[in-house]
Amino acid sequence: MLTRNGDGKDVTTASHHSVAFVGSSGGGTATLGHTDPIDVLATVHRELLRIRDANCEEASENKNERSKRSLGLGNAIFVSLHDGSGLDSVKKADWMPRKEGDDVNVERGPMATLYAVGFHDIGGEGNENEGGVLHITKVARGHLSEINRRVKYLDEKLADRIEHRRNNDNNNNISAIISMSSEPIVLHASSFSAASSPDVYIPVTGSGGTSLSQI
Repeated sequence: MLTRNGDGKDVTTASHHSVAFVGSSGGGTATLGHTDPIDVLATVHRELLRIRDANCEEASENKNERSKRSLGLGNAIFVSLHDGSGLDSVKKADWMPRKEGDDVNVERGPMATLYAVGFHDIGGEGNENEGGVLHITKVARGHLSEINRRVKYLDEKLADRIEHRRNNDNNNNISAIISMSSEPIVLHASSFSAASSPDVYIPVTGSGGTSLSQI
């Protein structure tokens, strides 16, 4: 972005970029994220903050130029099963999001916890990510079908942010998505669809061969 300083010269202002993270503790029996989901999110965030613009050093020498800045994780939606088991063993009927009108007394799926970053109206405290400082919110604990209902709701909000990313406050653009053992067909269909739209088209990367092959 170009602005004009007091001397009438065009200068390059800072451009802030963040990454969205969606996923789960995984389908198999790997330990990544099962014992400490917060540490997983914090580690990814910390590494993202290390990303520097290719022109960063040159910009630091020229006071009239400012390079792009990574703010790390701007948004995250992460589900972790409580017993450390894999999601592959969970039947579809037990992980599909509970719908409005379903019997609330019917509890489906194993116990899980939903963690989130960057959503302002989901309850909890300290759920804003500003200036590269990460705040993780433990949104809910419950049976997987109910947790995934909340996941789908948050994913729709994330999709809206991706579609309107250039209009976000502080120019905090979502510039990429990291997927870690996500479910792209039902739970995260909205965000991946938004990321691949012609007007946006941001990169997606991650882990989890089955889920990545479906994106």
